[in-house]
Amino acid sequence: MRLKEYQGKEIFRKYGINIPKGFVISKLSDLNKKLNTLKSSEYTVKAQILIGKRGKLGAVKFADKNNIKSITSSLLNKNFDGYIAKEFLIEEKFELNEQIYLGLTLSRKTNNYILIYSDKGGADIEEISIKEPKSIKKITFFRPNKKELVKIFNDSKYKKELVKITQKLFQIILDYDAILVEINPLIIIKNKIIALDSKIILDDNALFRHPEFIKEKEMQLSRLEREAFHSGISFVQLNGNIAVISNGAGLVMATLDLINYYGGKPANFLDIGAGAGMKEIFEGLKILLEENPKGIFINVFAGMTRCDEIAEGIVKFKRKYNKKIPFVVTMIGTNENKAKKILEKENIEMLDSMESCVKKIINLVK
Repeated sequence: MRLKEYQGKEIFRKYGINIPKGFVISKLSDLNKKLNTLKSSEYTVKAQILIGKRGKLGAVKFADKNNIKSITSSLLNKNFDGYIAKEFLIEEKFELNEQIYLGLTLSRKTNNYILIYSDKGGADIEEISIKEPKSIKKITFFRPNKKELVKIFNDSKYKKELVKITQKLFQIILDYDAILVEINPLIIIKNKIIALDSKIILDDNALFRHPEFIKEKEMQLSRLEREAFHSGISFVQLNGNIAVISNGAGLVMATLDLINYYGGKPANFLDIGAGAGMKEIFEGLKILLEENPKGIFINVFAGMTRCDEIAEGIVKFKRKYNKKIPFVVTMIGTNENKAKKILEKENIEMLDSMESCVKKIINLVK
């Protein structure tokens, strides 16, 4: 789950990281009253949408007291690549002199955290890596070591401050179960370091520990995604015609890749996760079929999950809704023989090979 900029900055403020003075509005009628809380006469108006490169899209504007209302009004309800601007963070404007990129994320290669730092901030890290790759410094660690951090910031006259900010970002990652905490840019104004932007992504699997964000998460989802979220399953909408139910991110991605490899088009897919049973598969099928796919491929590797319970869910669904849509099923693991017998009684074939299943569902759809 990605937090909005103002939500990330509020967390920064709680941890003692300087942020610009500003406020959030969703109604133009609140603008004048809140504007009096700022001493500046020049402002930055930022649409609070969950998308990168907002400046290039025109979702960030500069304004003064004379035109701030008209500028904010022009952005209200505007569509930016599918994201509708309904909230705005209005802050005092700063001159952009020295800009620093600072980010902390997880390194899958080392199973540690990785710090990424550049004194050429202000652009996306991908752009920085292409234009000036030598300006990017990285370090991996399990816990931030002060001596190691001093080394990476050694060329900066603000290295002490950067070490402190990095330690605070690391604490945010731990406290909020974040998978990314990024500031781009950090700016220096009168020897004071200020986080001009924020990007925080939380691990969806840990949201139960952060109930204050669950409602916000639900607002970011479509109706079908919300239904899946409440059923404890992960749902992703695609534009193909073969719907997929599988368990585990790796198996899901392999399934989608194989469908695409053999000329099929994956549609919406569900990751039912470990330990799913009859209820999850039943609810999952209901969600998938709302988008009217032409076929369904169920690919389950059962450990904690029981194949017979998955089979019972499929049978229950077919009996209740009597949908005339081809099912192709492969399940390996706990109680797979029981599952095969359950499905055979309903004339649903359960194949052993994932590859043969993919070929079959593609042919059935065609």
